[in-house]
Amino acid sequence: MMKILSLVSPNRYLPRISHLDPS
Repeated sequence: MMKILSLVSPNRYLPRISHLDPS
């Protein structure tokens, strides 16, 4: 569950994830 949020939430907070999932 936390892994899902970790992919969705931080993607707008952390640019590191944003380049992985530019949602």
